[in-house]
Amino acid sequence: MNALSDSTIRNHPEGTIVAESVHFSWGIYERVVAASGAFSESYGQYAIVMANEPIHGHIQLNGSRPHHGPTAPHSYSVLRPNDHVSGAFDAATSYEVLFLCPNYVESFIQSEVMSNRVFLGSSIRVEAPPLVQSLWRRLRDAANHYTPVAEPLVGLCVEMLIVKLVESQVGTPNPADAKDNLEAVKRAVQFIDQRLAEPINVKSIADAADLSPYYFSRIFRATYQTSVHRFVLERRLDRARQLLESSTMAISTIAFETGFSSQSHLTTAFRVRFGNTPAQFRSNSSRTAKSS
Repeated sequence: MNALSDSTIRNHPEGTIVAESVHFSWGIYERVVAASGAFSESYGQYAIVMANEPIHGHIQLNGSRPHHGPTAPHSYSVLRPNDHVSGAFDAATSYEVLFLCPNYVESFIQSEVMSNRVFLGSSIRVEAPPLVQSLWRRLRDAANHYTPVAEPLVGLCVEMLIVKLVESQVGTPNPADAKDNLEAVKRAVQFIDQRLAEPINVKSIADAADLSPYYFSRIFRATYQTSVHRFVLERRLDRARQLLESSTMAISTIAFETGFSSQSHLTTAFRVRFGNTPAQFRSNSSRTAKSS
């Protein structure tokens, strides 16, 4: 594991003071005091930011809609290396940052305990769950009274903290953004339907919705209760079924027109979804139409 060193660029906004800095084998804990005024920062590494009192001002994450007014009392933000936070503090404030070694985060995410989970960026307006607040207090106490003997226990605390933060990120986004989120999702669905024959990915769809991929994935799942990838697949299969019923196009052509790489790819996905192959479905549909 590569520990973060004193030479690591941590890019705190101008006008901030690092009041405390403690190095662990898996990262660095810092307590920061920030002056009022505008700020813009991208840490360039995995970081968890925790504010233990409401922050007054406006904050924006990855170009999403700015949050104005005080944040929740124990708000937090989970940041990836390329995430960017900007805004302005109306008054001097303090917060804590836990910088995590990239190798530590990546190996931990790939472990069994984190299977099928994603380390997502999260809006700082969200209040940390009670267990996360408790774990953070233990981390702060360990930093304030650091001893090498206690590091394994602190490491376990950090692992639990990451798991709980990741779990909390799959919740429904802030209701205040509901109308804007709904409009963004509508634009995304229109974009998908117009490009079923083309290769499309989450980033291109999120760009069409004017949102970051991380935030877009969250609001899309909250709206449709499924992932973007699964939704696109279902949309392609529905379109393929329509073409099988309403046209005489060859199945290989239908596969191409609905974005599948081959007829066999369409056949496999179609059988899983509808219980029979495209050829069987077309044959059954034809017999039903004739009998009626």
